[in-house]
Amino acid sequence: MGEAREAEEEAEKLLKSKGFRIIDRQRRATILTYVDGKPNIGYVQADFIVEKKGKTFVAEVKTGEFAPDIMETNTRRQLLEYDFVYKPDGVLLVDMVERRIKEVEFGLPEEKKEKFAVLLIGIIFILIVLGLIWLFIQVRLF
Repeated sequence: MGEAREAEEEAEKLLKSKGFRIIDRQRRATILTYVDGKPNIGYVQADFIVEKKGKTFVAEVKTGEFAPDIMETNTRRQLLEYDFVYKPDGVLLVDMVERRIKEVEFGLPEEKKEKFAVLLIGIIFILIVLGLIWLFIQVRLF
């Protein structure tokens, strides 16, 4: 049995021990890439499709010194590709060196600013409502 297969078997045990249910192994998905308008068929293959608490995740198993690091370009690109192709609720990097499951999310810096702005507006709205309630209570006391 190869090292990769052994790592996947250990990863499956780790995923199950953390409450994930294995839905599929080595799921292959077709992807079309257009070059100058001409379609080219390609494939991606995820190690696991798992589920936990009603959410579906793609799980990629990595071993070795560098591969489990999300800053490793090839690993990050692979997980981005899975996120794009499978459209899961989340992407998991199963680091077999540390025997750890890492949930990976992707976004752009502008998205963080937008989320912060919405949060800030929400907090201001709540403070205004609380202030009006306090003012109403004060007026009713007099």
